[in-house]
Amino acid sequence: MKRVRTLHNPTRGLTEYRELEGDDASWKRFRSHEAGAAYRELRATLADLQHGLCGYCEARLLDPYQVEHVVPQSGEADGQEGELDHTNLMACCLGGTSILGRLDQCLPPGGDNTSCGQAKGGAVNARFVDPRTLPALPALVRVRDSGEIEADPRACAETEIPTENVAHTIGMLGLDVRRLEVARRRRWSDLSKMFVDGLDDPDLVTEVARQELTPGENGHLPVFFTTARSFFGPIAEIVLGEHPQAWI
Repeated sequence: MKRVRTLHNPTRGLTEYRELEGDDASWKRFRSHEAGAAYRELRATLADLQHGLCGYCEARLLDPYQVEHVVPQSGEADGQEGELDHTNLMACCLGGTSILGRLDQCLPPGGDNTSCGQAKGGAVNARFVDPRTLPALPALVRVRDSGEIEADPRACAETEIPTENVAHTIGMLGLDVRRLEVARRRRWSDLSKMFVDGLDDPDLVTEVARQELTPGENGHLPVFFTTARSFFGPIAEIVLGEHPQAWI
C-alpha cells in the first residue's frame, strides 16, 4: 500500500456528463454514458495516474479492472457531490474475484482470498487509512521476505498515524490474504535473484533500486511497489527522496 495521487481534474467524459445531467447525475447512469466510453476514459486516466498499479494491492491493472470509490458511494440524493466526485476515485483490480488476467490476481477455488475494493465494500470507518493521505516518506507498511505485510510501528510513530489504524486497514482491504502474500513473496524472490553476485556493490544496488521504484519508459511502475521498497530498505528511501514529491 503506497500513497496514491488524486485526480486533480475530471476527465472530459465525466465533465460533459455532469453538465448534461446536472442534479440528476448518478454513477450508475454515468457508467453507460456514451455507451461506456466515458467510463473507460476515466478508468484509463486513473490507471495512468497510478502508473498501472492497483491503488490498494499494487498488482498490475489488467482488464477487467474497475474504478473504485475510496469513500463508498453516497446515496442518489447526493448525486455528483458524492459518487461523481473525481477526487474520490482510484483504479483498482477486482480483488481476486475475476478468473481473467494474471494468476496472482485470481481467486483460486476455496479459501478467503478477496481483497481491495471487493473486501472493503462500504465498510469505511474512522480507522481506515486513505491511501491518498499517506505520506510519501516514510513507508507506513513493510513487506517481509515471506510476503507477509504489516504496519511499521516506527514509521507510524514518526508520522503520528496510529499503528493499529494501518494494521486495521491492511485487514479491511484484505492485503494480507494468501493470494497476495504468495505474489509478494515471488516478487521478493525475483529481486533477490538479481543480486546473487552484486549484493556488496552499493552503486549497483542503488541503480537497480531506481529501476524498480520509478516508472519505466511505458510510464508503469513494476508490480508490488511496497515489496520492492521493503527489499531495498534504506536505499529505497534515499532513491525515492531524489524525486519530486508529487508523488510516484
